[in-house]
Amino acid sequence: MPKKIEWDEIKKAYLEEAETYASLALRFGVGKSTIEARASAEGWAALKKGKDSGVSRSAFQGTPQKPQIRARSLTVQSIDEIEIIQDAITKLSGDLHVAEPKSAEGVAGAIAKLVELHNRLVPKTASDLADMAIELGIAPADFIRALNSKWQERA
Repeated sequence: MPKKIEWDEIKKAYLEEAETYASLALRFGVGKSTIEARASAEGWAALKKGKDSGVSRSAFQGTPQKPQIRARSLTVQSIDEIEIIQDAITKLSGDLHVAEPKSAEGVAGAIAKLVELHNRLVPKTASDLADMAIELGIAPADFIRALNSKWQERA
């Protein structure tokens, strides 16, 4: 049975404490992109900005919210996540040389898992990216539309 996500607690922590989505993800055991999607759909940033500027949260309660189409969407992973994985691989690689033989097996296994995760987060080819979109259930037309939009933003 899937774990129940305590969205009220996560939202409260985001609004009242100076925590990032990444730290909330670690703290509550929820994916960062899942929290970002929920926060975006519910307008947490506007609520936090209103709180920081002294505007009452009740002023935002009537704000229409965008409907959430998918629980997960194809997004480029944040640099933070990728850097964390790369740093962990580097650190564990250094530890591998000084570890006891039995510990070295565990360290090597951890490195292999991190490398695999890194490869899944950072697609190397268009085909890998297409596989990710299919895995996430993104329709080809939606993918092309998002790709064109991002391409135009960069131009």
